[in-house]
Amino acid sequence: MRIPALFFTCFFIHIACFGQSQSLMGSKSQEELHVDKILKQLTLQEKIGLCAGAFPEFGLSGIKRLNIPTVKCTDGPRGPNQNGNSTAFPCGLAFGASWNPELVEQAGKVMGNETRAKKLNVLFGPAVNILRDPLNGRFFEYYTEDPLLNSEIAVANIKGIQSEGVAACLKHYACNNRENNRNFYMSMVDERTLNEIYLPAFKAGVQKGKVWTIMTSANGVNGEFVSDSKKMLTEILKNGWGYDGLVMTDFLQTRSTEKAALAGLDVSMPGGSFCGFGGALADAVKAGRVPESVIDDKVRRILRIYDRLGVLDGKDMSIGANQNTIEHQAIAQKVAEEGMVLLKNDRKLLPLNANQIKNVVVIGPNADKRFCLGGMGGGSSTILPPYEITALQGLKNMLGNNKVSYIPSNELGGFQSIPQSAVVGPDGTPGFKSSYFGTDQEHPAVNRKDSVLSFMWEMKSPDPRIKPQDFTHAHFEGKLIAPMDGRFTLRLTADGVAKMYHGFNNGTQIAFADRNQLLSPAFASVELKKGEPYELSIDYIKQPGDAGVRLEWELPQISDDKWAKITAAVKKADAVIFVGGLDYTSDTEGRDRNDLVFPGSQENLINKLSAINKNVVAVLINGSPMELGGWLKNVPAVLEA
Repeated sequence: MRIPALFFTCFFIHIACFGQSQSLMGSKSQEELHVDKILKQLTLQEKIGLCAGAFPEFGLSGIKRLNIPTVKCTDGPRGPNQNGNSTAFPCGLAFGASWNPELVEQAGKVMGNETRAKKLNVLFGPAVNILRDPLNGRFFEYYTEDPLLNSEIAVANIKGIQSEGVAACLKHYACNNRENNRNFYMSMVDERTLNEIYLPAFKAGVQKGKVWTIMTSANGVNGEFVSDSKKMLTEILKNGWGYDGLVMTDFLQTRSTEKAALAGLDVSMPGGSFCGFGGALADAVKAGRVPESVIDDKVRRILRIYDRLGVLDGKDMSIGANQNTIEHQAIAQKVAEEGMVLLKNDRKLLPLNANQIKNVVVIGPNADKRFCLGGMGGGSSTILPPYEITALQGLKNMLGNNKVSYIPSNELGGFQSIPQSAVVGPDGTPGFKSSYFGTDQEHPAVNRKDSVLSFMWEMKSPDPRIKPQDFTHAHFEGKLIAPMDGRFTLRLTADGVAKMYHGFNNGTQIAFADRNQLLSPAFASVELKKGEPYELSIDYIKQPGDAGVRLEWELPQISDDKWAKITAAVKKADAVIFVGGLDYTSDTEGRDRNDLVFPGSQENLINKLSAINKNVVAVLINGSPMELGGWLKNVPAVLEA
């Protein structure tokens, strides 16, 4: 016990000396002097205004009278997702699997640089909740189940982002481990487990990473919602760890006014009519139920971050920043490479010798799937890069087109977004005919074509031409063009209310999804013929809060005649690369997975392939765990990508 005793003795001596040195200095930093100067100029109403988010600007509020602009935020944590053209980094799991904090810091620097290039100030990331529940829909966003590695990766990412003068936002504080019922559940955790497993990455982010902002989780911990918890926000975070930045809620998660204010919540997001502070907080201060000194502490924290961001001085932080450069792309690729894990390699089949290989067959549901540009992208972590290289294209780039034979396969064994190749509008042109309505209920504010219906707008507008607060409903029309005969299952998911019809006008209702009645998602089973159009229309009505709608289908199995063609190609191949796993219909914000079962149709396909060719490589692209069944013994190589 001598070493721990010596450690704690030295620790407390250090704290005592630090406190003494601060008092002996007797002077404030330039940052604090700047904050003091502005704080003295603010009215109570202006102070209260800073404690509410800027809606619909998606940011933190400014003070027009003092020329303090809105501080603009962007979703993460894979990089800034506003306005497109961002470098697409792999999901959080890959960062953890890299075991390389130095590389993660470089990636964070790229994220910060691109955030700055977009003239944005705060990046909502990193996400550092411990990987506890493998069914968690946002499992892919987080790093690891190990508290030490989690801390090291988190600190590195924060340092990289903030080195660019952009605020990182550590989330979701804390014990946020599932999506189903995420706004209401309680995580009951004993003190030792809380401090040894769930909190270390947050603590490291504060004390080592010096993070500037923190976002609370939607759930509660040990009987109190985090945004209401004085223990979590003040006793642990601010007083215990010495955190000097601001604490904001996740969107729509301010549970009270006075309790949250006294607990230590600084900013209620997203503001506007959705704000938990505002007038109610001002009334509480005037009535003496919340001391103005409590408000002053919040405002001091907010202004402190504004000063670090340069917004108090009117600096243009975008100067010298760039988006999606060759250097940025190279770092993203490096993260992807180091995040891959070789699970099996019998006979040293991998790496394949590009000079000796003459014919490679590529097959599987994820072989040519676009994960970023092909749909929703998992929720708020969606990234829209200017391009995306699929596994198939990457192999062609390495081996050459003449050495790669691709066999399209629809064996995901689950639901997937209906691809743009399978949808035409009423006039026969590609994509759904979409109409979006604002305050005018009769006439659409926007008419456009949507290649896929896979949207999670959250509290944003579906189109820049409509203000977020004005968006009311939408109507979609399209014809499904099936790639094969068979019975397809359609799945309609709505954050709001949605009705799906067979036909365009006065059609037959085949599905009804209502978030408020917990009937979402809804399903419809339809018989489709290859190449024959099936008319479909959807009415969507927005409800208070988040908005979103998604249409997916589950396809029939491979037909016998198609399998005969596959068999012939596979027999001739030097190697077969099966690319499968999951996609963002399973790994997504807003819901959890139901099980860990590896898709049965994929397992059947792998077993058939391995019976024909002994050199089958299974490449798995997934953001959460799966049970690898009996097929594992039939293939010599498995790469987790």
